[in-house]
Formats: sequence, C-alpha cells, structure tokens
Amino acid sequence: MRKFHHRLVIATAAILMAASINAQAQRTMKEQSVIGAKTSFNGMSAGASIDYSQYTLNGFWYVGVSGNDYYALYTSNDCLRYDHICGYGGYLFRLVGTRSRSINLYGGGEVIVGLELIDPFEELPHQFKVSMEKYRFIYGISPRILAEFFFSPRFAFTIFGTLPINFSSAISNVNYNLGGGFRIML
Repeated sequence: MRKFHHRLVIATAAILMAASINAQAQRTMKEQSVIGAKTSFNGMSAGASIDYSQYTLNGFWYVGVSGNDYYALYTSNDCLRYDHICGYGGYLFRLVGTRSRSINLYGGGEVIVGLELIDPFEELPHQFKVSMEKYRFIYGISPRILAEFFFSPRFAFTIFGTLPINFSSAISNVNYNLGGGFRIML
C-alpha cells in the first residue's frame, strides 16, 4: 500500500510539472503535422503502431498501421495465438486541455481494415490444429481515448486505450489495448 502512495505522489507531481510548462507557442496548431509511435499491451501480449496525424481546431485526424498479438483459450491448457495486422484511420476530439495545451485529453474513434493471422507460428500441437483458414480479412471500428503530455513544444508522450471491435474475426470480435508512446511535431 505504501508503494502505491509513493507512485501516486510521483505521478501527481509529474502531471503538475507538465501542466506548469510555459506556453512559448501553441503546441497543437491547426494543420500541424505529427508522426507518432506507440506500443500497447492487451493482457497476454503486446503490439506496436506508427501513425501520421494532423491537428485541426478541435482535435486531430490520423492514419497508421498496427500489429497486435492476441491469445484465446483453446483448451484448458492451450492458447491459440492470432495476430492482427491492420491499417487504421480516425478522428479524436479534444475533450479537455490546459490553457497552454501542455496536457490534452482526446476521445473519438477509428475504422480498422486488415488481416487476421491464425496461429501464425504453428505453436499448437498437431492434434489441436485449427480447422479455420490461416488468414482472414478483418474490418471494424475502435473507440479510442488518448492523453497527451508535452515536455517541449515539439515532443509529447501519450497514453491511450482502445477497444477494437472486429466484425469479421474468426476468434474474437472484441479486444482491448492499453499503452503509451510519443509524438513528434514536424
């Protein structure tokens, strides 16, 4: 319990320091381009993505590619691994932000189109071979929430959460991803 309180104090101090950064220029100017990279965690494995975005008056639009690793329980002892390699694009609206825009919270969503790879490394024992196709086209939507923390006018750290809903997945139609990354203003 004591460790939790120390971490909470450190996190609160970091947020207050970030919020007190003087605004030398508005960090999120309209039509400003950004390149970002993120890593995510979904319970048993990780994923990564890279995207390009551009700010608007009320948020930003973005497009990118991602690779996510997922597991589903196949038998009581075996898990079926499946990967999603997707292109995505969407829009996030600024929900709240500091006056200097050093801290921003966004919410919105995206459209996902990609490929589902079922047991890509053939890890299941032969007797449990999956009777599904090895590759499957997937598409769907994903709500997203993202917090952005600027530590300089051109560099920001992000934390985010998504809930991809795939309409054509053979394994699972709903997953989640939590993670963080960085954004570089161009």
